[in-house]
Amino acid sequence: MDNKETYEKQITNELRTLPQAALAEVLRLVAVVREKYRARTASAGPANGLATHQHTRQLLASSKGNWAQGLIGEREDRL
Repeated sequence: MDNKETYEKQITNELRTLPQAALAEVLRLVAVVREKYRARTASAGPANGLATHQHTRQLLASSKGNWAQGLIGEREDRL
């Protein structure tokens, strides 16, 4: 696919074929992907590759919520 518009059309067509019950899961997946790329564009971290508290705080500050905790909380097999 050559450009953003082509991807948008493909994604829209795929979303239209999904049952309504799946849309919430799709939204969570989109949020996960967005956070993945937001973290990549955030500071690259320390030069030696080890995580620091400051770097972790910066990543957490750039996050729009704790999506992982939300996913864990919604799992039916967890108590």
